[in-house]
Amino acid sequence: MKIGAFFLLVTLTAANSALARPDNAHVLGEGAQPCTTWTKMKSEPTLAPNNLQAWARGFATAFNFVIFANGDVMHGNDSGGMIFWIDGYCAAHPTTTIMATVVEFLRTNDPDHPPPSK
Repeated sequence: MKIGAFFLLVTLTAANSALARPDNAHVLGEGAQPCTTWTKMKSEPTLAPNNLQAWARGFATAFNFVIFANGDVMHGNDSGGMIFWIDGYCAAHPTTTIMATVVEFLRTNDPDHPPPSK
């Protein structure tokens, strides 16, 4: 897990343009999965929702560390709200990757300090 977090931080730091275009970014781990996987995991108890949710939480945490000067892209909200938002977004955008979905959440969560545009 620490190795994965390290590579995510390196990816974010070294390739800020990847955040600008999440569709062109080399995504490690579960973030490359489409939203259909996220939605499916909610309805099938045999799938491990924690993998995708942990990836989304880790990405937001890395974003806090690397990008946001105040260190709180969630603005005091808990990750349950982010998971709920992702549920709805994925239902409406089934082919979007988990990474692009989390980036969109980060854009809409703080319109005053959004991530770089696509």
